Amino acid sequence: MYAAFERQNIPFHITYMRGGVNRVKALCEGRYDFAVLSARAAAQAAADYPVELLYSFGPGTYVGAHGLLFRDPERHSVEPGMKIGVDSSSADQYTLTMALCQGVDVEFVELPYMQIMEQLAIGNIDAAVWNVDEVEQRFGRRSSVYIVPLDFNEDDATEAAIVVRREDLGIFQNLLRIVDMGQVIAVQRAVLDGVRVPRY
Repeated sequence: MYAAFERQNIPFHITYMRGGVNRVKALCEGRYDFAVLSARAAAQAAADYPVELLYSFGPGTYVGAHGLLFRDPERHSVEPGMKIGVDSSSADQYTLTMALCQGVDVEFVELPYMQIMEQLAIGNIDAAVWNVDEVEQRFGRRSSVYIVPLDFNEDDATEAAIVVRREDLGIFQNLLRIVDMGQVIAVQRAVLDGVRVPRY
């Protein structure tokens, strides 16, 4: 996003904040001008807070995919009695987990998203939904957990989206007329392909 805004000489700074719910609350408090979420989280935020979807980048622009992670390689689905890690501050992780566990008598264990892998590896939970890209980046393909692909469409959880405060929507719609959002996707692709170094 830096490249797209700087190309138009628009001052731009980005801050990382864990949890889509936390980002939306900070946006509503006026601490930030917009927030980047998944399209799934953006739709939920627009229903729960005075924010609006400004722009969606398309499937695969937020994460590649989520998967259901197990400690036991013999497990392939959620089963009664399992302890399932869940982070309620992450709309994607929470809603995907609830969809997978619907109708199954499980115990939900509230955990910060970044502790889920560790808790799974040491056996404090049996399964959890996690970003498959992160599993492979952080732990390689030989991690101590086993990934089962989700058996339903989750495109909205893989798509990056920008939300703004409802009263600012018109201002940002005008801004998008001069900022090339296609450049954001092109730069992202170049970073993922190793052609360009990311800027934070």
